[in-house]
Amino acid sequence: MIRGLLFLAMAAHAQTVQGVTVNSVTHKPVAGAIVQLISAAPEQDAEAELELYRGRSDEAGRFRFDRVVPGHYRAIADAPGFPRANLAGRVARVSVAPGATVPEVTIAMTLAAVISGRVVDQDGDLIAYASVEALQYGYQSGKKSLQQMGNARSDDRGEYRIFGLMPGRYYVRAQMRAGATATYAPTFFPGQRDVTQASLLEAPTGGELHSIDIMLHQEELHNATGKVVDAQTGQAAANVYVMARTADGFANGGAQLADSFTIHGLIPGKYVLTAQESGGGTGRSARQVVDVGSADLTGVVLTLSAGLEVAGTVRTGSDVPDDATKIQFFLQGDDANIAGHINAAGAITFHNVRPDHYHLLWTLPKGIYVKSIKLGDRVLPDDGIDLTGPPAPLAIQLATDGGRIQGVVRNSAGEPVAGAVVTMHSDTAYDVWTATSDEAGQYAIRDIAPGEYRVLAFDDAPQGAPQDPDFRKPFEKSAVPLQVLPSTQQKVDLVAVPGVQGLVVGVGGGE
Repeated sequence: MIRGLLFLAMAAHAQTVQGVTVNSVTHKPVAGAIVQLISAAPEQDAEAELELYRGRSDEAGRFRFDRVVPGHYRAIADAPGFPRANLAGRVARVSVAPGATVPEVTIAMTLAAVISGRVVDQDGDLIAYASVEALQYGYQSGKKSLQQMGNARSDDRGEYRIFGLMPGRYYVRAQMRAGATATYAPTFFPGQRDVTQASLLEAPTGGELHSIDIMLHQEELHNATGKVVDAQTGQAAANVYVMARTADGFANGGAQLADSFTIHGLIPGKYVLTAQESGGGTGRSARQVVDVGSADLTGVVLTLSAGLEVAGTVRTGSDVPDDATKIQFFLQGDDANIAGHINAAGAITFHNVRPDHYHLLWTLPKGIYVKSIKLGDRVLPDDGIDLTGPPAPLAIQLATDGGRIQGVVRNSAGEPVAGAVVTMHSDTAYDVWTATSDEAGQYAIRDIAPGEYRVLAFDDAPQGAPQDPDFRKPFEKSAVPLQVLPSTQQKVDLVAVPGVQGLVVGVGGGE
């Protein structure tokens, strides 16, 4: 009832949003673009409901939405020839206020890029059906990894064409499985197995990067054989599946039959072998890193053991947090993401945890931050947890006296920057706080743990990159030092670091 009354009150102040979609290079109208107006709730109010308006631009590139209720929105446009993989370059931020005319909205759409070439073998013969990928480094929870942004297969002439790419810098990799006993190993342009030796290629706006030809070398495939045994009996285990994975995402596996397993089709290189018991609810597993050389790998022994149970408490002071069951903690490992179970009494338990090193991640309701994390008597200096030995009790201390900062992000000319990523970091806090500026350049970050911080703003950073210390390091001289006190609010205006979307740190490679 109350929600309905609020909606009627907002609808009474609805406004018209109109504008135009244009080519970012030629500035000519883009006709027939699908335009969406999606409510962009402030990050500090993530529980707000989303509104959606949808339409199409006319022959003059014009679009119009009537009766748009007050709020903050993103105007997003899609059209053939403009990339969908990344929203950069086709998003405008819109603010609708009661009784105020909404300024004209211009959505500048960036034309897609194309990468093309041929795939050949070591004899210069064309290879059909080879898989070719355009790759970029991206960030997930501040961790950098190589991600596929586009792909294609070579045709009967060995030619490939990857289209619909966001303009930017890419690595190109090709691979091809030739048969049951041999394959063409994954190879980066211009003929390198290691990405650190690969060329980083510039794909132009609305253009095509030609002649990115890759030569593949045929290699023999090998098998890994061995057995999975019970840690207590030493006997071969039943109902077990074994998987071999590489760092770049290749995976192959099979079930253990009788008293042994065989994994086929492995090229030379390093693999992580994992064994997982199915059925019975025991959650027993095994893990071992192996190297496959120029011959089959034999005699591998994987020992199944029960996962650890990591238990502890979550407290706000000496009390159980309000709505404790709405708090979420996760143990994130190289190939595992384990959710902690929190009951109404504030007890937390992680089940079937394989001995390893983990990062502790969390999602908290508004008004709370993580103050301290202890494993036994040891205060953890950051979010890394060593669980390779018998686990000690985990004690997570929350607090409600966090600080708040707000301000405006501007460029070097003093103009507000919309969509800038603001990050706060320190050497002692458990978290990296981030926010995005609105169409007026305004941002706000709440629930900040008291302490000393450095604040940065980026006007075009890759998603998740500001959480990576290596990414931030070159820009530390631009950071604003700040001391956050308990339960205080401060105004901090920032100058954005410009144009770092294509920057990748910590990776070698030719130009």
